Amino acid sequence: MVKRSEGLLVERPMGEVLVMKTGTEEAHALNQAAGIVFDLCDGDISKSEMAVAIEKKLGLPADPEIVDLALNELGDAGLITFQGPDEMPQVTRRSLVRRLSLSFAAAALLPIVETILVPSAAAQTSGPVAPVSIQPIPVAVVPVAVPVTGPRPRPRPAPRSS
Repeated sequence: MVKRSEGLLVERPMGEVLVMKTGTEEAHALNQAAGIVFDLCDGDISKSEMAVAIEKKLGLPADPEIVDLALNELGDAGLITFQGPDEMPQVTRRSLVRRLSLSFAAAALLPIVETILVPSAAAQTSGPVAPVSIQPIPVAVVPVAVPVTGPRPRPRPAPRSS
């Protein structure tokens, strides 16, 4: 079984899940599929039940390896802990797309966990940066002969004398 880690702050902006780990400078953005699995990680729900929930909400196949991909990404981010004999599954997005013959649109629904570095509170409240003085650098201008392209002017005929 799998359970969410302790000390997480969770927000849900615009259909995604944003999870911040207290005491670190990391935040994690979860897409809908990863958010569904994350929400169900309470230590009691099985992988097959999670797969059924993903199928109902997103229309992806009820495949336990989709759940394994989500658990792998959530585990790498430190958002869940594995209890008992469970260990972190080793499945790749590429192998799932090939095995399930997913379209590009369906592959985009597979679980994704993106890690974002958040500046510390001290960095956010620091004072203004000292202005930088920029001095102009003198540049020498050298004339260069540029060939003229196009038709050459015809020489004018000499004036006639009478």
